[in-house]
Amino acid sequence: MIVVTTPNGNTGKHVLRALVERGETVRAISYRPELISADLREKCEIVVGSPNDAEVLTRGFAGAESVFWCVPTSNQWDDGAAYYGAFTDAATAALAANGNAARLVAIGSGGYGAKNAGFMTILAQAEDTLNTTGVPTRHLRCGYFMENVFWFMQSLQTQNPIFELYAPDAPIPWVAAQDIAAVAVRSLCDRDWRDQSAIPVYGAADMSMNEAAVILSEVLQTPVRYAQSTDAQTAQVLRQFHSGEGFIEASAQFARAVSAGEYGRDKRVPEGTTPTTLREWAMQYLLPVFRS
Repeated sequence: MIVVTTPNGNTGKHVLRALVERGETVRAISYRPELISADLREKCEIVVGSPNDAEVLTRGFAGAESVFWCVPTSNQWDDGAAYYGAFTDAATAALAANGNAARLVAIGSGGYGAKNAGFMTILAQAEDTLNTTGVPTRHLRCGYFMENVFWFMQSLQTQNPIFELYAPDAPIPWVAAQDIAAVAVRSLCDRDWRDQSAIPVYGAADMSMNEAAVILSEVLQTPVRYAQSTDAQTAQVLRQFHSGEGFIEASAQFARAVSAGEYGRDKRVPEGTTPTTLREWAMQYLLPVFRS
């Protein structure tokens, strides 16, 4: 039995499909199971509930050989440690209740060890908490998700600049969610490991926002420009999306850490250097949406 949390998420949906297609016995934990593709719902067991509920996770983890663990993305919190802590505390309680037998594959962030680095620091704290269980765990320390580009769709279609907080020439590891899922699935299906370790999952190459803009211009055949925003400008936009003040500050801290090269704390390794380039991802996923 392999358990998948966040089966509707950017990465979780790819993990769920890959496991089902491999013929694995799969259980999904979801508070919105109706959003799981109908063909997948028919082929896996579903536990309904939130992954920050220890009772739900205790039922969900029962008899599990491996667990894919991911904290659902949210921008509506003021205290990141409390938000992520609620999920990790529920997971540690559920693992203990089930005898700590399962292997865990957990989604995290690159830059482990960076101080005052927003999401890098918050996810490192979650990683440390999970390690206290003693459960064999592989932490996937991920780079910048290519799927974040979808947030810029309005700017792309109106030929306005893409605004982010990162320095325009800072090297950033860009990675596709489908490739993160592939790394996760290999570990979930490998029955031989028993350690606690980390894999930086950094995509095919590092590139700056300026370099990414050039690639997107070529794929979309429309001018794409990047402009670094200020903390105040970003905060104004995020508040329009009802972001909590803690989330806003964590975003600014994270951007400063990325611009300072903190992703580089985790050196690339072959198993985390995944194949999909930004150009390939944009051709497959971004261009059809842009055209529609």
